[in-house]
Amino acid sequence: MTTITARKLQEGLSKARDIGLVEQEAEIEDCHLIVRNLRPDEYEAIIAETKDLAGMEQMNVYQKAHVCRAIVEINGINLRKVQFVEDEQEDPKVAGKMRTVKREVHEYLRAEVVNTWTKEPLYVVFRKVLDAVSEAEKRAKQKVQFIAEEETQEEKLRRALGEVQELREDLPEQVFDRALSDMGFQRKIAEAAGKEIEERLQKATVEGKPAAEEPASPAPREAVPVIREVAPAPRESVAPLSAENLRQRMQERVPMNRQAVPVPPPPVVVAHTPPAPAVVPASRTARIAAMEADVDPMLTAAMLEGSSQAVTRPVEIPVIGGDRTERVDPTQLAVDRPPQAGLNPLYRPPPRVA
Repeated sequence: MTTITARKLQEGLSKARDIGLVEQEAEIEDCHLIVRNLRPDEYEAIIAETKDLAGMEQMNVYQKAHVCRAIVEINGINLRKVQFVEDEQEDPKVAGKMRTVKREVHEYLRAEVVNTWTKEPLYVVFRKVLDAVSEAEKRAKQKVQFIAEEETQEEKLRRALGEVQELREDLPEQVFDRALSDMGFQRKIAEAAGKEIEERLQKATVEGKPAAEEPASPAPREAVPVIREVAPAPRESVAPLSAENLRQRMQERVPMNRQAVPVPPPPVVVAHTPPAPAVVPASRTARIAAMEADVDPMLTAAMLEGSSQAVTRPVEIPVIGGDRTERVDPTQLAVDRPPQAGLNPLYRPPPRVA
């Protein structure tokens, strides 16, 4: 095996260095910038910086990481061969003392330049980096001829349809048909069913009325996964309203908050009458006790004493003009009364026999 010197190797590989790097210029508010596309190790560093982020923060850090590594010149300052920037920082061990530190050029540009930009210039410079990436890819393919050609448009379409068919097995039929309809496509149906539908549509168009709903022939269990484009239905043109018609409609319109709202009738409440208690005939003992309870105690006392005088009950006579009812003794009233009963004065008892 032979040996080659590094000097000869450097001379032979001088044209192979920095291959694929493309620079793009940008002028933003009197600031002249030159950016380039990135190397693979720089892409790996960007992925490591943004792997734990999400959302808007991830997008901002992703764009800043590209821009600060892509800048190779700022206002005539060449940074192509610069790897570190010497900067002075306060020594954390000794208060008030400055020390010199080395910082990578992309970290220095991010802290001192890119972090001071607003969102708009950052996005513009990021797009110029993407332009450099597209131009580098285009230049790399100019003088290269491939034996295995890239996919044609038809091959890409068939591959995409194959992926769609795989996804169809995991989706409901309604979701799959709705997604195709949103994109302007539909699944191919059976040929017999398609002819029947076309005949019904033609018949309805000739007669000028919608076709009667008839049960269509049953479709096959598995529809053929061929997709065809459906032309959108033409929109009906609406004639503009005249000023007079518009004024009339405005006069006739009724605001929604003033329209009569039907009020349901109140519910009919049916009075519930409790059932009458059943009449149970009282026993003989209970009837006698009730009769004894109704006897006036004064009449009972007179009967027991054997008095021959009639027993009178006090009568309640209402007095007009008074607020309460007073009891009046009937014996005090001047009324005609029947003669009192007693022994006949002409009666003579028979003589007793000794």
